[in-house]
This record gives sequence, C-alpha cells and structure tokens, in this order.
Amino acid sequence: MQEDNPKKNSFTYRLAPVVEVFASVQFTDIEQLKAAHIAEIWQGFGGRAAYPHNEEYPPLPKQQPGLGGFSFSTKPPLNRQWFMNVDRSILLQLQKDRLSCNWQKIGSQDYPRYEKVIRTFQEVHGKLWSFIGTQEWPLPRIEQLELGYVNIIPLNAFSDGEDLSNIGHIFRDVAWEKNIRFLPSPNRMNLEWQFPMPENLFTGHVQIITVQNPEDGRSALRFGLHATGGMPSEQNAMHTWFDKAHRWIIHAFDDLITPAIQKHWEKQS
Repeated sequence: MQEDNPKKNSFTYRLAPVVEVFASVQFTDIEQLKAAHIAEIWQGFGGRAAYPHNEEYPPLPKQQPGLGGFSFSTKPPLNRQWFMNVDRSILLQLQKDRLSCNWQKIGSQDYPRYEKVIRTFQEVHGKLWSFIGTQEWPLPRIEQLELGYVNIIPLNAFSDGEDLSNIGHIFRDVAWEKNIRFLPSPNRMNLEWQFPMPENLFTGHVQIITVQNPEDGRSALRFGLHATGGMPSEQNAMHTWFDKAHRWIIHAFDDLITPAIQKHWEKQS
C-alpha cells in the first residue's frame, strides 16, 4: 500500500498485502436506463477493445446512506453489468443506481496504485454522465461515495500454525493471551470497527475476519478498510472526497498494525 503524494504523506508500504481496491458511487435510479442502452454505454467505456469480458448478475440492493441498511424496489430490476479488461484485473460494475471500479490482484500482479484506479473510475463516471446528457435525461443525484482496500494476510506467515494465537503480532489493538487457560487459541474471528470523521465527511470502516486464502486454500485474515459518505457540495467535491478517503485509509492501515509488521511490509519514509 503506497502513498501517492510524498510531500503530503510521508510514508509508503512496498510489500503491503493489498489484493483489491474499489471506488463506487451510488445515485438515484436512472429510471430511463434499459437493457437496450447497455451496448452503447459499454462502447463509451471503451467497448470490447478495452473491456472484452461482459457478464450479468442480479443488482445489489440500494444502501441507505448513514444507516447501513438496504431499501428494495418493487419494480423489475435491470441486471448489474460487469465489464472486465483482458486479464480481468479491472472490473467495472454498472446498475441503475450504482457505478463502481474494482482493481483485483491477478497472480503476482503489482498494485497499480490509487491514482490509476481512481482515474479509471472518474473516466467511466464522466462517460456515463455524458451518455445521460446526450439522452437528455435528468442527471441522477449522488447519494453515497465509497472507497475501499482489501488485504489478505496468510496466518501461517506469522506463526507455526493457522490459529489466531499470534494475532497481536500483526494488529496493535488485538491480542490473545496465551497463558495456561481453559480455552484454546481461536481459529476464527469476525471483528468490525466504525470510526466517525470530523464534519461527517465520511465514516471509516475496518473489518478483520478469517477467510480461506484463494491462493493456497489455507487460513488467512481479510483486513478490509473502507470509507463511505455523502457527496460534499463544494466544487470538485467528488475528487476531493476520494482523496481524503484514500488518505484516511492509508493512515488507518498504518495505525492499526504493529511496528514489527510495519517493518515486515517495508514501511518507507
């Protein structure tokens, strides 16, 4: 995980275990959007030359901003469209009320850094808004922005087994006391924290859960950090919001891990 402006942020992580980065915008339904429009929007994003893989999935339920819940519509939903580049590392998702851009690690691929991911997201968001304008539809109102990072940490990288007895070696605020006791060391966990931000710009979320590592099937920790919030009113608000959310995620990542892990993941000033 790496800072993109060394003058603004004074550290980088050369070996952070990031496997996914996503940026998303939720908006009021584009009521006029139909399946017949998808091919034209796809072409606007770059078509098969840029995103040769297209798949369809059921739409995600709408998130209620600030409440963490969902609302449902009685209207038949338009499917969620996936558009992926050649190696499937970049995924665009589009449905009537949401657009997102995901980078997903494929094999030994290096993280392309935040600036590239957010630039791709901003480009396709601009093209979607341009398409809406050419159709002379009303622009939807932005309801919620989201930025997130996902890290996968193999448990056997820091202990002889795959239990959580050494989790305190990774996270400074989580530990398991290993003195003689009735309970053995746990092998599963699901921890969530939520952090309010000044001026209610966004809410920070942290989740640490045990998962199966997709690379080898062994136990691992999924260390996720994401920010969600409404759209500020000032000029260039979306760009500013994502940059501030990114800065929070980077500093939260750094704050939550121990000095030993900071060194292991090669924190550099």
